[in-house]
Amino acid sequence: MAMSESATARYEHILQIAVTSSHGAAIALANGADEIELCSALELGGLTPSDGMLRRCVALGVPVHALIRSRPGDFLYSQDEMDTMGEEIRSVLRSGASGIVIGALDEHRHLDIESLRTLIAVAHECKPDVTVTVNRAIDRSESPAAEVRRLASSGLDVNRILTSGGGASAAEGIATIASMARSLSGSTMTILCGGGVQVKDIASIMEAGACSIHLSAKRGIRQSSQHGATYVSLGYGDKPTAIDHFSTDGGIVHDARVSLDSYLHSQNA
Repeated sequence: MAMSESATARYEHILQIAVTSSHGAAIALANGADEIELCSALELGGLTPSDGMLRRCVALGVPVHALIRSRPGDFLYSQDEMDTMGEEIRSVLRSGASGIVIGALDEHRHLDIESLRTLIAVAHECKPDVTVTVNRAIDRSESPAAEVRRLASSGLDVNRILTSGGGASAAEGIATIASMARSLSGSTMTILCGGGVQVKDIASIMEAGACSIHLSAKRGIRQSSQHGATYVSLGYGDKPTAIDHFSTDGGIVHDARVSLDSYLHSQNA
């Protein structure tokens, strides 16, 4: 499905903040975010958020893009997991999400085009104008740049590709990001650059060809002190000295907004 130039523009020059709570969404919105990606368990790379949390974020009036990821780990999914994610897509879109963030790989570490096609079809049945973002599964593929070319020629109705260019951080993957952007020249798909994005790197990332910026703007929260002499662990990673969860830092969001706007102003001057 071809998009008009005005529709394509909706996916350009966006500051998207990844959050795990309505409180984080409110902070992001107050400090200049255009939209949020909502997930749970950011400590695990992000999982599908709860319906209650999503509804609370939608009520703030900020566009919510829901991560659809049924479990942590790799992106090679069973049929049961695919069916689960299909139901999650229906749920988040019924609850008001503006978009979905999806990804799947096959056993050869290529994007699983047919699985993506199935999930996108489910989304369009629920919301014809849904925004579809392919997530950082692409960064775990054998060749992120080659997979962008496959995606661009696949005919899938994908709006954005969230990527660090296959690097541990977007700054490390900047050469691949530039290659990806060149591959998308003339395409309606755009690069949403995310993965360890630092405010100081935003201008160079945009210069490489990214259209939009994604970051978590997070700070770690340590567990509160425990009463009594015995600490009872509730699971893997649950240690008395560990970071318990992450919170959105409004100062980082604000600085990212300023940096992105400064870059865009310099391009238009």
